[in-house]
Amino acid sequence: MAVTMLMSRRARVCLWLLAGAGFAHLAVAQTLDSHPVFDVGDKWTYRHQNIGDRKDPYTFTNQTYKSEEGSAWLYGESQDPQSARKTFVWRYDYKRGDAMEGFEFDAASPKLIGKRFSNRQKLDDSIQFPLAVGKKYTVTENWNDGNGNTKYDVEVETFEKVKTEAGEFDAYRIKLAGWWTRTGNGSGTGRAEQTIYFAPAVKRIVKSEYVDRLNNGARSGANVRELIKWEPKAPLPAAIAQTVAAPAAPASAAQ
Repeated sequence: MAVTMLMSRRARVCLWLLAGAGFAHLAVAQTLDSHPVFDVGDKWTYRHQNIGDRKDPYTFTNQTYKSEEGSAWLYGESQDPQSARKTFVWRYDYKRGDAMEGFEFDAASPKLIGKRFSNRQKLDDSIQFPLAVGKKYTVTENWNDGNGNTKYDVEVETFEKVKTEAGEFDAYRIKLAGWWTRTGNGSGTGRAEQTIYFAPAVKRIVKSEYVDRLNNGARSGANVRELIKWEPKAPLPAAIAQTVAAPAAPASAAQ
């Protein structure tokens, strides 16, 4: 009897230790302490659809052509028929987990950047590292036109598998829920919600869903975005590769 009880206790201790090891592994898997860093050539192709406006979906690409301390430079091409800008450049901020500045693409520039058309540096970050399940924070997004803002309560809800056209990935599901407020060109307020999936293996968001509503609950806008192709360290387009690889002209020659 005593031997049986002793073995039972030992069995329980072993099971507890194994369970503890399992939970420890799970905790590690669900914590991303630092931001991913892109490799030159990393390429993402997304499909975007504005459901609220009932427009047809279109695709766009981002590809890293330069990676430096703190930032990556991404060349992009868009198939959006409503946009006159078919090529562009983004400066992606690693620590902030998002593209902060958008520029016209200029093949003649040593950095390929022309006039800046977007500046998001004053916005709060939707993704805030380290990422861990259960983490909560707040985000305020001031609108580019200066006519309002959207304020969110954010929670990293879980770490789960998400299916996209590009494949199935382990991702953080991050929920943003709050209110938008218009303060210029009229006034108004309503609900706003986003769900985004950040996949460490892909280094970026692989899927996002957004909807906003009027104060009466009616849907005002909605869009979805999904990764449809992921190409790590893919070859750069020839023209870009030549421009990036070309040495800077000597100061005497430039004069």
